[in-house]
Amino acid sequence: MLHDFSDQFQHFLLPTEKEVESALTSGLIVLDTNVLLSAYRFAEEAREQLISVIERLADRLFLPHQVGLEFHRRRIEVMRGYGSSYDKVLGVVKEKQRELDDSLTEPLRQLANRASLLDAQLDEALNRLTASLKPLRLYIEELLDNHKLVESGPDAVLARLQAVFAGRVGSPFTPEVEAQQRQKFAVRADQKIPPGYKDAPNHGDYFVWRQSLDEAKHRNAATLLIVTDDVKEDWYLRVQGQTVGARPELVDEAFREAGSRLIILPTKGLLREAAKYLNATVSDETIRQAEELRRQDAEDSVEMLSPRSRSSFSHDVVHAALDYERRVRDVIQGLFAQDPGIDVLDEDLDSGLDLTLFTPRGTAAIVIKYTLSGTFGPRNARPVLQLPRSESIGGIVCVTNGILARQVEEYNATVSGIEFLTWNSDVDNNLLHRAILRNIY
Repeated sequence: MLHDFSDQFQHFLLPTEKEVESALTSGLIVLDTNVLLSAYRFAEEAREQLISVIERLADRLFLPHQVGLEFHRRRIEVMRGYGSSYDKVLGVVKEKQRELDDSLTEPLRQLANRASLLDAQLDEALNRLTASLKPLRLYIEELLDNHKLVESGPDAVLARLQAVFAGRVGSPFTPEVEAQQRQKFAVRADQKIPPGYKDAPNHGDYFVWRQSLDEAKHRNAATLLIVTDDVKEDWYLRVQGQTVGARPELVDEAFREAGSRLIILPTKGLLREAAKYLNATVSDETIRQAEELRRQDAEDSVEMLSPRSRSSFSHDVVHAALDYERRVRDVIQGLFAQDPGIDVLDEDLDSGLDLTLFTPRGTAAIVIKYTLSGTFGPRNARPVLQLPRSESIGGIVCVTNGILARQVEEYNATVSGIEFLTWNSDVDNNLLHRAILRNIY
């Protein structure tokens, strides 16, 4: 029997605009835990727009039991998380105000004596010093207040989600079925069959997937739309660091198991398509916040702070990080192998450094950072910027496989003694060599 060109390969094709529209307007829609928790992490206006979009989808929504379980387990933790972020910044503001007071109070008093300032003038200067960061503190406190979330008492976000998902939450697996599914997941994880193998032995993603497929099959759903900000490659197909769409294996399995066309979108994709096809109000700022949260989650959950500070990452990630570290070390050793008097030595693990070059005219330190996301941003750079500096060490060169974000490139121009550099192959060897030489002193 003969077929048309793509008939047997539909799972490799990206969804068309018409398919996306159909998914939003008539398909079965599943929102992952991270999407629902975003309602607590968005600022007030963005939160309202996200929940409004979810409410527009109400009659097409299905909540897998696993998603509901994870949401309720993590809700308070997420609510506290954003508050602690504000508290951290407010603490820094307070500390900087104290440093300003300590460093400028005495010089102001000396100025008053030498310039014969009136007591009222000195008092005014000291009062302005003490209140110099007050406008910033008040603004941050206002931003915090705008979240308007509390851990106890009425929770408006929870109340609206409860209303949306009333009668739309799936049941848990029976004990017998759960045992069977755990066994199936173990086999799939060993064979790296998506989704969930990146989190093995945690079965959460697989249970979400299995419960979604079961519901799609039960409803004879033509389209299954899953919205998730899980950035791992066992959900999304990634090509050259860019997310393309759902893994073809998942698209194929959804069609075989449930007869459904699978589409996977991140939260920002859902918001954009809802504005287009559901006439929902979605601002550019809300899209930006969705993308920023997704980027932060990527850095928090799958980034390697350093190959030498790894802890509980998957075997594949550790292997890739170790391989990158080895390649960088070999290249640096080779670059200076013929230079007399230059020694390249491993640093202690606790120092935060990976290598130190000792030369007759000074030293330079090397930090190696491996990233999965393809971009090396400010959050990746922060641990390097915060490294304690020693008088015995000259400059620091941070070598990463990721493309430097604009802000990190600006650090190279504004931060003394630290240089960030992308290295991925021998093509970059001259750049690496020159960067190290610049930071020897």
